Order: sequence, then structure tokens, then C-alpha cells
Amino acid sequence: MRAVTFLTKKQVRLCYPQLRFAAVLYAAVPVAVFLLGWLKLYWGIPAAALLAAGLLGLRPGRKEPSAAAAEKAVCVPVWALAVVLVFALAWCFLGGQGGYFYQNSDFANRNGVLHDLVNYPWPVYYQSDSGGFGNHGNPFALVYYICHWLLPALAGKLVLAVTGAAGAAWLAANFALFVWTGLGVFLVFCLLAVTLRPQSWVALLAVCMGFMAFSGLDIVGTVWMHQDVGFHIERWAGVNEYSSMTTCLFWVFNQTVVPWLMTLCVLNEKRVEHYALLGLLALPFGPLPFVGLAVMCLGLGAVRLVQSARAGTLPAFWREVFSRQNLLVLAAILPVFFLYFSANAATTMQEGRFCFYLSGQENIQTGKELFELVRFYMLECGVYLALVWRDYKKAPLFYLTAASLMVYPLFRMGASGTGDFTMRASIPALLVLACMVLGSLVRHCNVFRTGKLWEKVWYLALLGVLCVGAVTPLVELWHGLIVVWNAGHFGIAYDPYGTVNHVENVYINNFVAWYLQASPFFRFLAR
Repeated sequence: MRAVTFLTKKQVRLCYPQLRFAAVLYAAVPVAVFLLGWLKLYWGIPAAALLAAGLLGLRPGRKEPSAAAAEKAVCVPVWALAVVLVFALAWCFLGGQGGYFYQNSDFANRNGVLHDLVNYPWPVYYQSDSGGFGNHGNPFALVYYICHWLLPALAGKLVLAVTGAAGAAWLAANFALFVWTGLGVFLVFCLLAVTLRPQSWVALLAVCMGFMAFSGLDIVGTVWMHQDVGFHIERWAGVNEYSSMTTCLFWVFNQTVVPWLMTLCVLNEKRVEHYALLGLLALPFGPLPFVGLAVMCLGLGAVRLVQSARAGTLPAFWREVFSRQNLLVLAAILPVFFLYFSANAATTMQEGRFCFYLSGQENIQTGKELFELVRFYMLECGVYLALVWRDYKKAPLFYLTAASLMVYPLFRMGASGTGDFTMRASIPALLVLACMVLGSLVRHCNVFRTGKLWEKVWYLALLGVLCVGAVTPLVELWHGLIVVWNAGHFGIAYDPYGTVNHVENVYINNFVAWYLQASPFFRFLAR
């Protein structure tokens, strides 16, 4: 397949093999830092070596049997790529990265995690007499999806070691976090360009803006439910929520950027020989997005299995499944992070229990529950799916995405019925849906010159639905702008605790492990 080329002199060729390797390194380097910083060296060094050996199978220039990656490339003008980078950094700036604009309430603990990663030795252990929570005189540990912060925290530690100034270390860590998140979002935009193959620089920038704007029809649900338009309208359906792309980046960036990257890589793979590698690299950055990506990989793998059986190539299929890189990364990541996350206090308490969404409820009104589920599904993704069906009706991924987004709201995390599973397991599927919507708009961008009347109406309807959904990220942005305007300055950081271990931190169970002697990770693997 010939690369898409824009008619300008100075161009950069974006090829999938190079972008895939960059995305994998973006995920793998923090994981390697964790393995070497948290584990005893006789465990950490072999695990990091296995990870590095697995990544060698993805290095650019390696001949792949399928040539899956080599066929996708796009040549972008240098200035357009610079604008894409500005888009990425501006999005991160507005989302509160670095504390330069406005930060939402979730940054209370996210800033606390970064503080502790900079100020404490690794692994991070808290003492019961340190002024925060107590644990019957026993130490407890930080256990969370911390990999996104590790390299910025290293920058802060370096400045702290050189200057001895905690304030300078905090500024350095925040600047590094801003740059690191911006780099990840920039890679996301580059992979979107290779995936959707826009034919001009206008289309390329429109794809980036469309991705930032993508959301369900939350404003319609808000009006339907007669709710006020506050600063976060995605909760119109109660517990159920499918977060917009902007909400994911602004509220849970640590669980978002790498799962986005790995999902885009899976979309560009023609074989299954890298599925486990790509999926497992998302695990350290968030178990729930990993579940969503695993569902996608297993579903696509099942399709490949059926195709191989029909073609009589099952031995080749199983060689791909059990490829060297899949097995090496599996051995390096899965046991370590399964044991690490299993130590988290929330997983051993009621708030970590996985259950059907109606569990424990009495006097269930079946008709009402069904109507609310259907309404949520149609407004959050069903309208989009109906409009893009004509383009993707022969793609198994379309039906897999539609089915998974139908299933996620049926489950909850915890006895209180929190919607974390619905919100975070859906991150990969919602990215796929965004790619389908933007892909249809890119593919038919010439419809007003050559299309029939009904095609023009269809295109306007899809574009109109995307614009209605864009109200959600606009509300998020507007709230931040209002707060900054009223304050009269930038840098509205939300950092009330300065640590995870604070007596007023009611969410501390989500971030720590209390009983270290009962955890195999801390008994046998951790330093």
C-alpha cells in the first residue's frame, strides 16, 4: 500500500513500525524502571532482561513475515507535525499536567503519588508514626498504577539529590510529567494519522481535533434527565459513565495514555504475534483498561483462529500466539504486576469486589432498568455505531466493540456500586469507536463533490452527532477557564495533601497495601 503524501517539500515520513517501537518503548521504559526499583535485584534484573528481549522482536528494520506494519505510512509536512505537537501539549496543559492551568479534584491523590515517588526511597513505604494513617504500628506501602509517574519522579529525585531543594525537585517533576504526558499524546496523534491516513494537512489536524472532541451525547442525557449543566456532565446516568477522550486525559491520564497507544497498535496489527506483548504493556498502567484491551485481543484472536482453521493454517496461527516476544513479555510482566496489584487494600475490601450491577438490590423494576440501560447505550455509543455501520459492517472489530460496550455497564466494582469498571474498562473500546467515526469522516470527506444526496445527509448527521458530543469536553474546558479567570492567574493546582498518607485522605485504600506480611509480592519480590 502506497504511503499517503502531502504535496509539500519538507516532510516527515510516519511509518507504523517506527511508531509502534516508539510507543512500546514509551510503555516499557517505565515498566523496566519499576522492575529494577521495586524488586530485589535477583528478581528485577532477570525480569527487565526478559522484557528487553521481548521488545527486540519489534525493533524497526526487522523483517516480519506478514509485512503488517510496512504497508502503513503517511508523509506529513514538518510544520503540520509541529502543530500536532502543539495540540498535544496544549491539551495536556489545559488538563492540568504540571499544575500550570487548572487541576480537578482527582489531582489530590495524583499529586500525592508524585510527591511520594519523589520524596521517599523506592519502594515507597510509610511508617505508622509519620503523621498520616496508622497501621497498628506496622509499615504499609504505596500500591497503585504508578508507572506513568516513574520517569518524572526520577527527574525530581535527580534535582533533589543535586540541589537538596524539595521545591525545585517538585517543579522539575511536574515539568517532566507535563513533557512526558505530552510526548505520549503526540505519539497517539501520530498513530491516529497512520491508522486513519488523512489525505491532507487539513484532514490531519481535523482528526486530532475530532479525537479531542469525541464523546457520547452527554448533553442530550443531561437535558433528558432535567439536570443542570455543571462542570462534569458525564454523570447524567448515575453510576454509568463512558468518559470522553478529554475526560480520560484530564482525570485519569495515568490509566489512559499507554492504553490508547497499545490499542492503536493492536488496530494496526495484521497477525496475533504481538497481541500479548501489546496488551500486557498496558497492564502496569491500569488493570481495568487492560481488561478492555484483553477482551479486544481475545476477540480478534478468536476471529483469526476461525480464519486459520478455514484456511488450514492452524500450526502457523499457534506459532504466532506463542511467539517468543509474547512469551517473554508475559513472563516479565504478568506475575509481577498481578501480585503487586493484588496487594492493594481495595482489592481485599468490599469496594474492590466485582459483581453484577443488580447484585444486592431488592424490588428490581426490570422494565425501568432495561430502559435506562438502552438509553445509556444509545446516547453514549449506539447512535455512532448506527451511523458508521455502513462502513464497518463486514469488520468483526465493529461487532466486538458494540458488544463490549453493551456488556461493561452490567458490572460494578464494589458493594457500593461504583462505576469504575464501566468507565475504565471501556477506554480501549471507546478509542476504537472514535477511530471508526473519524475514519468514516476522513474516508468520505469528498462526499459533497461526488456523493449522492442521502450520502451528504448521512455525512452531516455523523458530523452533527460528533459536534453535539463535543459539548462534553467543552464543558470540562469551560469550567477550567472560569476557575482560572476568577482566580486571575494560572497554576490552579489541587494539592491539598502533599502525600497519599494524609489523615484526611478518604480514598487512601485505593493507593496502599496495609498488611505487607500477607502479600506474596512484599514478602518475596519487593525490596
